[in-house]
Amino acid sequence: MTNMVNSGDVYGRAGDWLIGTAKRHPEALLVLAAGCALLMRGRGGSPQSRNESAGSDGRWQGSPAPEKASGTVSDLKDRVTSVASSVSDYAGGVGRTISTQTSQIAGQAQSTLQTGFGHLLREQPLALVVLGLAAGAAVATLLPATEMEERTLAPARDAIAGVTGKVGEKT
Repeated sequence: MTNMVNSGDVYGRAGDWLIGTAKRHPEALLVLAAGCALLMRGRGGSPQSRNESAGSDGRWQGSPAPEKASGTVSDLKDRVTSVASSVSDYAGGVGRTISTQTSQIAGQAQSTLQTGFGHLLREQPLALVVLGLAAGAAVATLLPATEMEERTLAPARDAIAGVTGKVGEKT
């Protein structure tokens, strides 16, 4: 009984693998379908009936083979067109799904950011001021000092550097 359960599981997994592979690589399914169509076309009748249709020179006489081949090719063309249409529809659906999900994720991120910023503004306005000052200071360090800033702030900079140097020497 265990072997039957295990073999059923193996066949189930093999079927899932086959379907998953066909979905990921639909062109392989097209090649497989073309091969099956050619295989079925080759088994049209028994070898004896084929020999009876051929004349002494080996040519087909009064055989519906050209019509049958044309019908088979037409049928194969219809099947390939149908599969291509299905693949195209599937790809379009996937594209629409990705677009929709991307829009939803972007909307959720924007909503979360707005909610978080609103909460911070209501609950911690002082933290927001400190964050703004830190961002301004970071931008200011990236820009070169102007001549007016050098003249105005140079004495304060020298005084702070002297005090921090003395504190550093004491410790």
